[in-house]
Amino acid sequence: MLTRRKIIGYSLIVLFTVWAVCAALGVMGQHKLFYEQGKEELSDFWMPRMCLEQGYVGHPEKYAGLTFAKDGRPVEIDDIDVPWSDWYTDGEKTWFITGWRDRVYPLFGILPLKPFPATRLGGYMWTSLAGIVLLAFLCLIAKSWWPLVLGLSMPFIFNFERGNTTWLSAAFLGMFLAWWDDEKEWKRLVAAACLAVAGAMKVTPFAMGAIYFTKWRWRSVLLCGFLSIAFVFVPWFFVQDGMAELSAMVRNAAAQSQFMQRASDVGLVQLWRTFRIVTGQCVQEVWPGMKAVAILSQLIGVAVLVVGAKRRDYLLMVGGMLWAAGNMYYYAMLYLLPVLVIELFSRVDGLTQRRRDAECAEMVGRRLCVENRFQDDTCAGIYSWGPAPRPPIQQALPRSGPKNTLRTLRLCVSALKNTETLSLLLWLALLSPLQVVVLGHSANQVIGNVALMGLMGIRLMVGGNCFAAPAFAEATVVKKSERAPRDFNHEIH
Repeated sequence: MLTRRKIIGYSLIVLFTVWAVCAALGVMGQHKLFYEQGKEELSDFWMPRMCLEQGYVGHPEKYAGLTFAKDGRPVEIDDIDVPWSDWYTDGEKTWFITGWRDRVYPLFGILPLKPFPATRLGGYMWTSLAGIVLLAFLCLIAKSWWPLVLGLSMPFIFNFERGNTTWLSAAFLGMFLAWWDDEKEWKRLVAAACLAVAGAMKVTPFAMGAIYFTKWRWRSVLLCGFLSIAFVFVPWFFVQDGMAELSAMVRNAAAQSQFMQRASDVGLVQLWRTFRIVTGQCVQEVWPGMKAVAILSQLIGVAVLVVGAKRRDYLLMVGGMLWAAGNMYYYAMLYLLPVLVIELFSRVDGLTQRRRDAECAEMVGRRLCVENRFQDDTCAGIYSWGPAPRPPIQQALPRSGPKNTLRTLRLCVSALKNTETLSLLLWLALLSPLQVVVLGHSANQVIGNVALMGLMGIRLMVGGNCFAAPAFAEATVVKKSERAPRDFNHEIH
């Protein structure tokens, strides 16, 4: 039987193979996955790695006399205040200087880079090892080797080239989502520690702690709060300029966000930016009206995050988190990989996701089933699914006949089938490394952003895990005479 795991796995293998061949041969524009054909290779390794050596405050006297090498034309630097990161040379040695606007990395999050030498080889050693750690965590969550295939997805490949620390943040966030409400207390405490680590590394994952408001775990909350404070603030006491470095990082982040929102790969601004690119308009600077749209996008993200937390829907929570951040590159889609694994392997809230969504489908069935109000043999009933069989649902709809109700039920089943198919296609669009190139630009980030919007929209309208929909689609509509007698007293008011 071709399961959803197999469909996604085989599809990624085929798509990756086609992409790899085309990228190696330089055809179909598949190299566009890498910004400007590798110009930003390992850029998110170099910038934080240099922050560890150059600090956040900056010491311009260290770079006096250097020349700026860009496009092969050295330019003398009169003002040593460098806003953006780039390569510099003094004629004999090449330097990578992290511009002050790029010195925005939380110190705890970049400490794992310290053992790796500031070389190209060191960068690839880091990004390879960190990618393996993420895959290992996903395999631990799934208790299966299947998540290894996600190493062929576009978010994974994109970040392999960039080397961003999102690798580890996504891994720890995945463990939090998988274990935060586990039956075993030690797992819940480990999950709380994982959220503290994920948030201290990239800040944004702290928003996922909103789920604790739906089910208060005071030991977990206290542990997460204590470790978060320790991880965020303690490392700054051991750097050259102390807490002044933290203040500088906050100022740099505030200044950078004004510019980087225009480059976000998630949210409404990206769609507008794509339109401007297609119509030949400038996107290198902040354009009129962009900030208002960015704020609207962030507010929508916060609202979706809150709704997701109330429903304990991880896709909505993570999607809302990415929108609320407002300046996420495509590697942020790595945060969605644990969500996909959790949904495919059905472990949420101490019960299987399948059982939880069975209850959601049962609520739908309660509104459709008219078993007790008809005298003939054609009345509708739905048997639930799961490890233990449930009794038929008994609920009457006033002024509804058996034919109308059966028709409504079949339409609902058909809609759920279509929902699952559409969700599957949207996930593949988000993960696919095979690219669509428009006007010399890769449109994959646009496709991935739209796919995430689609998944969030489906989840808001339908609710629950769409991959569990086939269970409802396969529910049996039977006649009374075909049912085995059951002894139950199940009344719904």
